[in-house]
Amino acid sequence: RLQVVLREAAKQVWAEEASGLRDPASRHYFKKFFISVTEEEMCRGMLWTSRTRQAGQTAAYMRTIGDPETWMKHPDADQFLDISHAGQVNEVDKEASAMVQELRGMIPSFVPQRHYGPLKWGPGLDPNQPSHKEYLRQFADDFTNDLLESVSNAARKAAVAPDTDVEEAHHHLRFALRRTRT
Repeated sequence: RLQVVLREAAKQVWAEEASGLRDPASRHYFKKFFISVTEEEMCRGMLWTSRTRQAGQTAAYMRTIGDPETWMKHPDADQFLDISHAGQVNEVDKEASAMVQELRGMIPSFVPQRHYGPLKWGPGLDPNQPSHKEYLRQFADDFTNDLLESVSNAARKAAVAPDTDVEEAHHHLRFALRRTRT
């Protein structure tokens, strides 16, 4: 309820800024009353940086959790999803869901993207559940490989000459990652 009141007040104080709410380049304070923590992190880490940095130093990892009608009934669900508490029964916050879709659309096409899901919510992620175990393994492998590649690229760009220590560490990490899969 407080969020609704603050949003309405922000609309009155900064009425001219409302049209820029979904502008990924906008940094106006008005947005703080409407965007999620995830969106602010994405803006600071990706959208408000240079195109060069976006292309070489960012990536997007997106997962979809299936069957929202089931998992939103869990008492801790509002810690993981956007829920509207307006009525007697918790419902998916349609405005927040639409904003998430818009946020995904703001990711520049040249930024590497990985998509996961839909994943059945357990509640939460349970590494003992086979589908969750596979998701966690795939995500960890993808993230580790992407991070290794990013660090290697940065080291190559920063080095006047090839750095054998960085290359050796890179090969050891890749080997360790391959060994953990067998």
